[in-house]
Amino acid sequence: MAKIAFINQRVLGHLIPSCGIAAALQENGHEVTFFNHKSFKCMLNEMDFKFSEVGWGMYPNRFIEEFTNELLCLFRKDPPDLILSDSSLPAPAFAAERLNIPWVSIQTTLPVPDHLLPGGPHVQKKLQRNYQNYLNETRDKLGLNVLPLDRVRGDLAGLSDRLHLITVLPELVHSGETFPASSEFIGPCLPSGTESRTFEKDPSRPLILVCTSSIKDPHPKQLCREYAQAAIEAFGKKEVQVVICSNEASPEKLPPNIHWVNTYPNHDFYMPVADIVITHGGCGTLQKGLLLGKPMLIVPLGGDHNVLAQRCKDLGVAEVLPPDFISPVNIGELTKQLLKPTFTDRCAALAAPLQKRFSNKLAASLIENKIFYKKGSHEEW
Repeated sequence: MAKIAFINQRVLGHLIPSCGIAAALQENGHEVTFFNHKSFKCMLNEMDFKFSEVGWGMYPNRFIEEFTNELLCLFRKDPPDLILSDSSLPAPAFAAERLNIPWVSIQTTLPVPDHLLPGGPHVQKKLQRNYQNYLNETRDKLGLNVLPLDRVRGDLAGLSDRLHLITVLPELVHSGETFPASSEFIGPCLPSGTESRTFEKDPSRPLILVCTSSIKDPHPKQLCREYAQAAIEAFGKKEVQVVICSNEASPEKLPPNIHWVNTYPNHDFYMPVADIVITHGGCGTLQKGLLLGKPMLIVPLGGDHNVLAQRCKDLGVAEVLPPDFISPVNIGELTKQLLKPTFTDRCAALAAPLQKRFSNKLAASLIENKIFYKKGSHEEW
């Protein structure tokens, strides 16, 4: 069986889908190792994955040469048979090319349409040209050829032309949208059995789950604080239960019906018993809600969140609250709407067929068939 290396951004929303894929590959007998920041070591070890620490890679579009050289040093000593990495990370793809190791790219959300990118077309064209020059200058130092044009977008600089896994449900994709030729939509890949603590839901009261983002940028973090605080003010001391999942410390004083959680991962534990999910619209959280048939209130933080939020609203399973309208009153009123049967019934109807998909196993099968095997025999890349 194969030795497989996983390399992801230092963001939980990018790491979790790879954990689902890795679990399926490990069940099939492959040896899986995650190469990531030390802050994820404990979580990955608890999931029974091997771990190897890397220091670079915090910023996908910076220090690419340094990160590539770090990976080259590791993989020259102990080369994997396959690398799976975020399509937004150039360094793992560059290292794979340099060492002639096959790689599979993973995209954890829908790409943001050009017209929604900040700065307008002129600014974006200039930024993309600068990034293209930076990528190719780095490749020249590494002895690699100039990048093809389909790999100069920030979210596709690590694109694999053999297999590009997009962990998004086809129901969230509009007809007519174009994607790389190697793309396969596999749906959300999620690990299971990651939560051992107990939580008792009061069956007489609705449970509202508030999920915040793992992104560390100041602006998204501030917006997450705002809607978490608005939820506390809207629901504190009312006949509901509220669980707020945040990677920040809990406020000192909370109403007795508000439960603050800052350990992760936690979606497998809280979301199945929730009646409503309030989320920023991150693809992993949002798709977990779809699979479990949960009405959602989405407060999009920007970029792909806006696209995904609108598509969930179009499906009739979510309400969207723009960040400028965050308030206890608006959150309270929209939550009341989401508890109505018109929403809950639509969510349940959409979830039923989605639950019959097995994204982890599908991803593992595609990897094995397209990378390692051809008509039952080993295929060298």
